[in-house]
This record gives sequence, C-alpha cells and structure tokens, in this order.
Amino acid sequence: GGRLARKLGDASYCVYLLHLCVLLPVAGHFAGLGWYMALPGTGRFLCCLLVVAPVVYGLALGLYHFVEQPGIRFGKATVRRFKAS
Repeated sequence: GGRLARKLGDASYCVYLLHLCVLLPVAGHFAGLGWYMALPGTGRFLCCLLVVAPVVYGLALGLYHFVEQPGIRFGKATVRRFKAS
C-alpha cells in the first residue's frame, strides 16, 4: 500500500511487455562469457536480474508516465467528446 508499491504496480503491465525484450539480448550476451557460464544456475539468474531489473523498471516507469497516462487522458477526453454530441 506504500508509494513505491503503487508505482511498481502502475508499471507492472509495461514490465510484463518489456522484460523479454531486455532479458533475451542480455542473457544471450552473457551466455558467450566464460565466467558467466561457470556460475551455478542461481548465480546466472541473479547476475541477469541485477542487470535487467533496473533497465526494465526504468523503461517501464518512463513509458507509464509519458505514454500510458497521456493515452488514458486522451481516451477519456475522446469518449467525453463523443458522449456530448
């Protein structure tokens, strides 16, 4: 119920849409690195998580504020205009 939880919840759909677009290239790049492949599965997961999560959440929050919210406002204004006529 806190501010951070609300922001992350607002961005959750964008995170869902973006995460594979970031994860697949990062994991593919890492897979070619010897030190990465020597890590156990949990280590590889955490390594990818530390790189991918900040990028995905940063992009998702930006998309939420600069694309999704203006789109919602535009949609509401359009519906109001059609209801009025």
